[in-house]
Amino acid sequence: MKKEYVLCIDKKGEIADRILPHLSPDYFCVVLSGKKPSLQENVFEKDVLHVSYRQERKSMPLVPQYPYAFIIVVYEGQREIKEGIRELVSDARVLGAHLIVVLEKRNWDEELAQVVVNSYDKGYVFVFGDCFDETGGISEESVSCKLISGARLNRRITLSENGMGVLYPVYTRDAVALLLEKGFSKEGKRGVFYLFPKEGITELAFSRILQKKNPLMGVDFAREVPIKEDPPIHLRGTWLTGEEYPLGERIGFVLFAKTNKGEKEASLLDKKDPVRSPHSSFSVKAFLFAAFLSLFFFTLLPPLVVLGSFYGGKQQFAIGLRTLKNGQLNESEKEIVRSHLLFSVAEKISPVFLVEANVLGQKERSEAFMEELRLSQETSKSLVSSYNIIARFHDVIAGRTASPQKVFFEILKNAKEQLAFFQKAKALEKDSKETFGIPRLLGESAQGEGLIDVFPYLFGFDRKKTYLVLMQNNLKIRPSGGAISAYALIDFENGKMSKPSFGTVYSADNKLKGHVEPPFALKRYAGAVHWYLRDSNFYVDFVSVASRAAFFAKEEMGIYPDGVIAVDGVFIKKLLRITGPVHVNKVGEISENSFFEKLMSKTTETEKEKDEMINEVFSAVIKKTLAKNVPFLRILEAIFASVEEKHILFAHLDEDIQESLTLANVSSSLRDIRREEENKFLDFIAVIDADVGTVSAVTNIKRSFDYGVSVSQNKNWISKLSIFYENKKENQDRGGHYKNYVRVISPFGSQLSAIAIDGKNQQIIVPVVDPQVYEKSGFISQGLEVEKTILSNKNLFGFFIEVPSGSSRAIEIEYVLPFSLTGQSDDFSYNLRVFKQPGTEDDMFRFSLTHPVEYEKQFYLGSENVLSQQNKLSYTTSLSADRDLMLRFIKK
Repeated sequence: MKKEYVLCIDKKGEIADRILPHLSPDYFCVVLSGKKPSLQENVFEKDVLHVSYRQERKSMPLVPQYPYAFIIVVYEGQREIKEGIRELVSDARVLGAHLIVVLEKRNWDEELAQVVVNSYDKGYVFVFGDCFDETGGISEESVSCKLISGARLNRRITLSENGMGVLYPVYTRDAVALLLEKGFSKEGKRGVFYLFPKEGITELAFSRILQKKNPLMGVDFAREVPIKEDPPIHLRGTWLTGEEYPLGERIGFVLFAKTNKGEKEASLLDKKDPVRSPHSSFSVKAFLFAAFLSLFFFTLLPPLVVLGSFYGGKQQFAIGLRTLKNGQLNESEKEIVRSHLLFSVAEKISPVFLVEANVLGQKERSEAFMEELRLSQETSKSLVSSYNIIARFHDVIAGRTASPQKVFFEILKNAKEQLAFFQKAKALEKDSKETFGIPRLLGESAQGEGLIDVFPYLFGFDRKKTYLVLMQNNLKIRPSGGAISAYALIDFENGKMSKPSFGTVYSADNKLKGHVEPPFALKRYAGAVHWYLRDSNFYVDFVSVASRAAFFAKEEMGIYPDGVIAVDGVFIKKLLRITGPVHVNKVGEISENSFFEKLMSKTTETEKEKDEMINEVFSAVIKKTLAKNVPFLRILEAIFASVEEKHILFAHLDEDIQESLTLANVSSSLRDIRREEENKFLDFIAVIDADVGTVSAVTNIKRSFDYGVSVSQNKNWISKLSIFYENKKENQDRGGHYKNYVRVISPFGSQLSAIAIDGKNQQIIVPVVDPQVYEKSGFISQGLEVEKTILSNKNLFGFFIEVPSGSSRAIEIEYVLPFSLTGQSDDFSYNLRVFKQPGTEDDMFRFSLTHPVEYEKQFYLGSENVLSQQNKLSYTTSLSADRDLMLRFIKK
């Protein structure tokens, strides 16, 4: 069979290289390009004729005369191609060839496209999007390729000034395959065909796809030049990529693909011309005077200036910190700026100081001094930058800036720089907490950078975001922090926070139509007939709570929140400490010290009245925090301290965003991100209470825990958890009994062995779930009903316990952990995560581990208070936040 001829005019040759493997050996190809075609895969030299078409050439070369069946023209803005397109149409018409014009969306030319499709019935125009592939794409201007390349090489994604530039990415191989399928079809009809997604995506959205493939990637907003907008397309055309283009799959393939084509890294060498000094002659006096001045300036003056500037800077820095702690942000900023200037002066003159110190034999001391100087300079710079970030962030949130996008992304860039500095200081084992800067506000978390990356989405820079804020009364404890008393709705759009709308939870619950079945324990022990928003936080995992609360917001109020935030009374107290007292109807002035007292007073006798008071207090406090004169740094510190202590919880309904929140540990999620390894035992313990009584009792309840783990001779791991409750309430006529549904959370596979209450072993039975049975008059349970469930790869043991007023209870729970230590193991590690219940404060936690005698402790991480005695380790802490303890053992 005689081969058909294909003419391909591609000045750069990138598209020709990608088409040829699909044509050889079935077609004879004549290629006009500036480079010789790559003979790859099944491309044979005998099937390809190359005609040089150099980049600098301003006219098309002579085309060999063959009976071409297909003519492919790649247009990249070349004037000679646009001027010669009518001649190419005429040649194609004479030959009866398919004329296929290929151009990228950024090179769109409406006039050229109209000539091709309107004057010839076999004219095709294929418009490529922003192409990306394993070898760097077909254009140096491809933003998609630049983003992927940065992710591959440096695990960094560098966006333009605000990350909101729109891309139309397409995998090059997909575009080529669709071009050949349509353009080489004998039944094909002329027209314009688009080879890119119909809806573009922002750079930020593209970066989120990359981060989903590799969550460790960071995002920078460093490129000052925004994406150039493509020319508008008015011609009607056909999209060949389909409605559901698998962009994420293609990006992942390219991101992790191996390629033979090296990715180049450029480096610049700064070359400086030598500086020549003019020749001069001196008299003897002038020489001696010059020598004296030189001696003074180059020997005595430098150390005086360096030391004076350094210690002066330290003094100014200390003053700045004191004024900052007192809430005087403006005065503090002035002092810190002065300290930074002094440190900078010392650093500029330090090279001469170092030389003199080395001559005097003080090399080590001078190097230590210089390290302290550099760190002091960077610390002051970090703090100055933090002031700027905080002030500008406050302005964005309050809607006081004309360009919120630009300002916000500059804030994020600066915040990342502060995080990098913090990590550096931490590596040097310096106390960088004293900076009071952005890293501290981010919880000093290694995942802080990932949290920064989702801020544009959280603050509504892609679209308006609505958040449901649950205000919880932690005097009546529930799994996510307390009984839901009131709610607020807050919108964010382009960073600006809308005026919140507030309501009591009862007003919302009254709007629910129909029946929602409550969880078993809520129905059995709290007597709930229906399930409402006020009880939506009965789950132990806040991500699940958020999903259920969002459901009730939709059913009760017709609202579709993007995320859910939970706050409790401890956080409100922290805000009152900053904003000062607020006035509440019927109660009067509420301050930090009187908040809980007023909440439990006679003026708030009923639960509904308490909810109304919390609603009014929170509403008044929020209004005060947005005022210009409020020390916003202290507000941010209160927020991040409350996040760490679980008095504020965040969850988002978007799975990708929630992944970042989970990694940053702001969602009280049970999901365990610790890495499993051989001979590494990951233990987990949590005690989650749910007050199911009708009156708040937690204010009088004191809790503490003992958790002991022992490895027996047969290498079984036995856990024994003791929970101590003391109810100090004496007034029984106001429902002082603590009625509690407690859930103990342990690693998946744990086997419950026994439960004892006040020293008496209990008969463990399956819960009675049929209301017709347990609601019968005279019903008495035949044992301790324990509900066993599995959630997030954890075992949950739930049961009801009552602590009468003026009494105490001791509960002992024993179970076997799913760990196995073989006798052949030379070492092993034990990692314990203690999961704090949100809303609680400083419960005492005592831990002990008895390990096999043939092993000895090698090291521990997480606390300096681990005590060792023979083969037993012990540790005591207060649970103000989650705790992690890691121990490593080796054979003696």
